[in-house]
Amino acid sequence: MMTMKITKNQIGAVLPITLIFMALMTLVGVSTLSTSVTSERMAGNYNEANIAFQAAEAALRDAEQDLRCEGCRDSDAVALHAISGLTGFSGDCSQGLCFSGSTSVEVLEGSDGDGNPLLNKFLSYGDKTGVSDVSGVTNQPKYIIEGKKVWPPGAASWKYYYVITAVGTGKTGHSKVILREKFML
Repeated sequence: MMTMKITKNQIGAVLPITLIFMALMTLVGVSTLSTSVTSERMAGNYNEANIAFQAAEAALRDAEQDLRCEGCRDSDAVALHAISGLTGFSGDCSQGLCFSGSTSVEVLEGSDGDGNPLLNKFLSYGDKTGVSDVSGVTNQPKYIIEGKKVWPPGAASWKYYYVITAVGTGKTGHSKVILREKFML
């Protein structure tokens, strides 16, 4: 019969190596989880900003319709703008139409003659065109139209153009997008 000899020189290296490996795997797992949560937040923020952008873009298109008087109906209960040059434009931005002579009005931070923020003079989406509200946003998009006049070199008369400033918010209200465009009829 054979007898086995057992050596007692083992030092148990497997247990510390396994514990170190397990600790490293735990760190990798926690890091992956943290990255995943951050990526999810970034995707949510992007979605929020995209919704706000689309709302502001819708307000720009609504203001263009307002300027062109597209969809205007005489029998409509909505008070319409009859844009012709700078008709209806004023320094206090009443009816969402601003004109301050040759200077530019800062509609986002400025105030009217009574000290009220011009942001309060912005028209809500659909106020003048009668279109239905934008869904999925905390506040309806708004816009204001600044009338500008220039006398181009060699021109026989004033030329008019309009600067539309639109503000849109996202579905939670944490995101705001401001768009501006120059528009000529």
